[in-house]
Amino acid sequence: MIFFYVTSEGEIYKIPYPKGREYKPVNELANNEVLAVTLVYSIKNKLPYSFLDISFERIILDESGQYIQTDEDIFLKTRNYCTYSLVTAEELSRAKGPWVIPDAPIMPNECEKRAIINYLKHNYTIMYKRNEGIIEDKIEQLNKRHRELINIIKRASAIRRKISNNS
Repeated sequence: MIFFYVTSEGEIYKIPYPKGREYKPVNELANNEVLAVTLVYSIKNKLPYSFLDISFERIILDESGQYIQTDEDIFLKTRNYCTYSLVTAEELSRAKGPWVIPDAPIMPNECEKRAIINYLKHNYTIMYKRNEGIIEDKIEQLNKRHRELINIIKRASAIRRKISNNS
């Protein structure tokens, strides 16, 4: 796994993948929000071969430049999955009260995206050439999943209105 931070100015800080909930501090990034990027890759003949997945997370580093993941962070990160992954629009329409609006996906802005691409081109050239579209593909996947969640809410709302109009 490859793990690094991207600042709003497009600077990259590679850090070791965190073991547990405490991330390695980066003093010069104290009290800043960064995009944490995780890249998963395959290995062939004992060498890194190809990128498999990329994920993004916006985090705020503390006064020492460290991030310590909390239970609330984990909950917020998995809320969409926990709320909508195993439910249909019909089941959701029968739920009492208002629904939780799905959280927007976390993605890099244009500056961050350019920084990530340049970093991968220069530091992981061969793997990047094998998967040049990994960032755009992931962004497309995140947007598609978000649209699906919004459509579940819309269908559930239509079903709920139909039921209440028939009552």
